[in-house]
Amino acid sequence: MTAVEANRRMYAEIAEDYDSCEDCVVDPELRGRLVETLAEAVGILKGRGSDISALDACGGSGNASLILLEHGITPETVDLSPEMIGIYERKARAAGHEPETAVAEIGTFLREAGRSWDLVVFASALHHLDDYLTVVDFALDRVSPGGILVAWHEPLHGGRVGQVVRRLDYMAYVIRTSPGRLPGLFVQRVRGLVSRVRGGRGDSGKEAAEPNVGALAEKYAQSGVDADAIVRLVEARGGKIVAHPRYHNARFAITRRLLRRLDAPTTFSLTAQLPPA
Repeated sequence: MTAVEANRRMYAEIAEDYDSCEDCVVDPELRGRLVETLAEAVGILKGRGSDISALDACGGSGNASLILLEHGITPETVDLSPEMIGIYERKARAAGHEPETAVAEIGTFLREAGRSWDLVVFASALHHLDDYLTVVDFALDRVSPGGILVAWHEPLHGGRVGQVVRRLDYMAYVIRTSPGRLPGLFVQRVRGLVSRVRGGRGDSGKEAAEPNVGALAEKYAQSGVDADAIVRLVEARGGKIVAHPRYHNARFAITRRLLRRLDAPTTFSLTAQLPPA
């Protein structure tokens, strides 16, 4: 199963509950960071004195799109989940806006798009993609001269200590909020190990375990997204990094304190601007 299909399946099941439990939506600190990041990008673009066109890539239920609407920008919001797009459309219309949306896999959409945008936003989305670097490359093709690419709240690759602590933090969160999920998570873990062992022996795979849809959908949630590789892609286009903060993100205050003490950031955001024409 590809990450694309896993995401379709996962969001078909969880879409109606997403806005009530997703950290990016309900956590005031994270929400504030997104508001600040988009305000900075919009402020830079408004200095050019023209209307701003925007693409919310993998926009889901509209976490970033609704903020852009508050800035007077109607983004094109693209997501492969019709359920999530439908939720965003309802929220936008309830706020008095007519949304512009498309249901599509983002790599295909960007590759085939016949236009560019001044602002392209990936809000906590890259870690869901099979090949996020190729998608970022496609996105840079679609950013207009002098335009901006934002990658916001992505898990950070390269910090093994941070990954381990983040995993423990997640397990503690599950124990606290939904302990009934623990047996299922344990079974999924064992099945994954068995599947890898069988694959190593050259087994046909007919008895392989059912795929863990959630893990496939958030393909790089644990291993992280390579921020340095994205920086290199931007710089290869002559672009510059406007902002690149790294955060000690976790669900519990004690975990955040431990991560800061260990100097082990777990997430990053990145705002990059391409050169003018």
